[in-house]
Amino acid sequence: MSSTEGTGTMREYAVQTRPTFFTCWLGSNDVLGYASDGGTGSAPGTGLSDITPLAAFEENYNLLIEGMTEDGAKGVLITIPDVTSVPAFNTIPYDGLVLTRESHGR
Repeated sequence: MSSTEGTGTMREYAVQTRPTFFTCWLGSNDVLGYASDGGTGSAPGTGLSDITPLAAFEENYNLLIEGMTEDGAKGVLITIPDVTSVPAFNTIPYDGLVLTRESHGR
């Protein structure tokens, strides 16, 4: 833990709580932000609309899980869902459905 109050990382703060049970769900906001911004990003890992580089994600994820379980805590690890199944990515455009009297059944 950082010797200066308020300068620790989220991982340090989480590990410091010494949990007996935890849930861990990391990465979803990276993927959702990337998809919401069109899936182009700028340079990998440089902004909110980018996906964290895999090597950095793996290293930080492993450090977090190792820290959280070092005293024997159990936990649930949640995977990154397919964000393209989110309703925002599956809507019908305003002109995507043409109704006619015949197709409506009248």
